[in-house]
Amino acid sequence: MMQRPGPRLIAVRAVDALKVYVPFMVLQGGFAERLPDYAQLPWLVFVWMYSLSRIPVIFLDWMTIGFALNEQGITHRAGWPSRTLTRVRWSEVSALSVEQDTIHRLLRRYRVTISLGAQSLPAIVLEAVADADVRQWRSWFEHGRTTVNQEHERCSEPEQPTPERVSRVGLLDLAMISVTYGQPVLVVPFAVSSYYELADWVHLPGEGATLAWLAQSPGWTLLGALLLAAIYGWVRAWLRYGGHRVDRVGDSYEIGHRAVDRSTRHVRAAEVIGLRVDQNPLMRLLRMGALHLVLPGAQGTEQRVTILPVAPMSVVERHVQVFLPGEIPTVRQVRHGLSASIGLPLALAVAMLLLAGLPWPAGLTGIGALWLVNRTAAGISAGQGGRVTFMRGLWARRSYLLNAGALRSLSAWRFRGRSWLVAATLLDRSAVTLLAPGVSTDDRAGLREHVQLGWPVICRRATTRRPKPPARPCSGGEAWSVGGKRRS
Repeated sequence: MMQRPGPRLIAVRAVDALKVYVPFMVLQGGFAERLPDYAQLPWLVFVWMYSLSRIPVIFLDWMTIGFALNEQGITHRAGWPSRTLTRVRWSEVSALSVEQDTIHRLLRRYRVTISLGAQSLPAIVLEAVADADVRQWRSWFEHGRTTVNQEHERCSEPEQPTPERVSRVGLLDLAMISVTYGQPVLVVPFAVSSYYELADWVHLPGEGATLAWLAQSPGWTLLGALLLAAIYGWVRAWLRYGGHRVDRVGDSYEIGHRAVDRSTRHVRAAEVIGLRVDQNPLMRLLRMGALHLVLPGAQGTEQRVTILPVAPMSVVERHVQVFLPGEIPTVRQVRHGLSASIGLPLALAVAMLLLAGLPWPAGLTGIGALWLVNRTAAGISAGQGGRVTFMRGLWARRSYLLNAGALRSLSAWRFRGRSWLVAATLLDRSAVTLLAPGVSTDDRAGLREHVQLGWPVICRRATTRRPKPPARPCSGGEAWSVGGKRRS
């Protein structure tokens, strides 16, 4: 039987409406003062219409959303006047996220996000959920039960497995996050610009006098700037990753946050199709990285789950073996011919712009050159068991370690020589194309065997002038592509 969300959902929607309505009213007051007399009445009508439109928004979800959760699965209904009805089994749920922001904490309620394992289905979001319901839903999600007999219902709840701690963010980790994410670099320019804006308003000395006073003691000025940057970076890191922990409970992972916004995510171990390792330039210099889980087909932020926000690469490699035990193929060779052919002309263009006295165009061209060179330095390899490793970047590196069946499509072209251009597509928040130039013939053959495990293969000749021939069985064609629907 369908049930309606509790009345506390109205309070949640009222706060959401006020977050937009209050800034709008503050800004429109100053704008209305500058309007001519003939525009005052139309503007007043617009403000009243906008204000009245907020009232249905507050009550709409409470009046139209209905849901029913039991041992078999989930039924969710939403929308008006056109309604959407979703029915899924617990075995089809790929992730369950429980969050508690400030308003939910005050109301002693939770926001639950149920991510579905189908790419075409959006996630189900239920707000103002009671704690008892959250515990029951977690139990159903973890066990993935489809049928429950009457005898089992009369029995006590099954004993929960003991959580096994995988990782936890401590004080030292927060310090590393505050530095390696580059956040302290932003606070000093922000403080300087804010001082310029507020100096006249609060009658502080002008920027010239302030800079002269700071220049009298450069050592103390530098120390104060570093201290301010460190405090800012640490606070930002705590707000984002404070209390971040990862536990393994049976065949699922539980990822929790205990900072300002409390949240918990539950992910089945069987749903993990790969890992992603990120390194920004500072992380590369300090030999650190960030580790994320990659999930199949889930929607929104549930598709990538952070395990280690930042850690030494030795710790990251150890956790890789925990989530993907066995041999991980390594990228044998990353060819830099394409990167060099792009970077050298752009570097020459930057030098010419600087000689011409155009620093801003030169800077923008240089940033674009660095981005292109970093994107085109990539490689991909396949190992035994269908696992694939993709690596991209020189100074900002991103690596994917994927299980068999993780790739949604795969194409390869060879025009000259013995190297191939490979384009692979997977889902990581959205469809991501991994482009790897200069792939060797051996790696291309390994990838081809990998995708033949679960995808239909189409071979075409590599030509740009003749029309493409119809699809045929693969027999050493010069170009091939894989994708589409899975074979039954």
